[in-house]
Amino acid sequence: MTLSPMNQVVNPPAIPTSPTTPMAPSAPTVPTAPIAPTAPTLPTKPTAPIGPACCSQDFKECITWCGSTQEECEASACSPAEVFQWLPHGPLNGSCLPRWETCTEDQDSCCPGLVCDGNQYYRQCEAPDPVDTPPVPTKAPVTDTTPTSSDLACCSQDFKDCIGWCGDSEDACGSCNPSESFAWLAAGPLDSCVAR
Repeated sequence: MTLSPMNQVVNPPAIPTSPTTPMAPSAPTVPTAPIAPTAPTLPTKPTAPIGPACCSQDFKECITWCGSTQEECEASACSPAEVFQWLPHGPLNGSCLPRWETCTEDQDSCCPGLVCDGNQYYRQCEAPDPVDTPPVPTKAPVTDTTPTSSDLACCSQDFKDCIGWCGDSEDACGSCNPSESFAWLAAGPLDSCVAR
């Protein structure tokens, strides 16, 4: 029986070994589990800016309804209970997470200015609480403490000092006791005279 060249059995060539070195027995092969691919890690820094400076509510995209200057944006004039972020180089063109996005799996993925806040089960990118700063003191209005004549006016029995028991108006003083003389002191008590 003749075999064609396609049907011939070919033995692999023997590996030459040194006559003085015996071959070490090979370790049994243990099958390994396939390695699962890992999710790509999002960069924490934005890439290059993509526009002019603007105000942002989510710390990533621009809004047009809260001022066109940094002062207007950060003063929160459009919503006193909100925190807004000025983006000096325009919206962030990167993969950082904007405000209110879930960051439970990657706590370093929030856009600059945000913190990943929550608990072990759920976290989201939030603006930090504003620092409790004392209010800027304002000057108290200057009031003239010099009494006016109407503030000092009083009823007097001795024509020098005030009495408090005969009314607090000129009419009440005049009708206090018809048998006595009372005087209404329009400028208040008198220092430069002698009492009756």
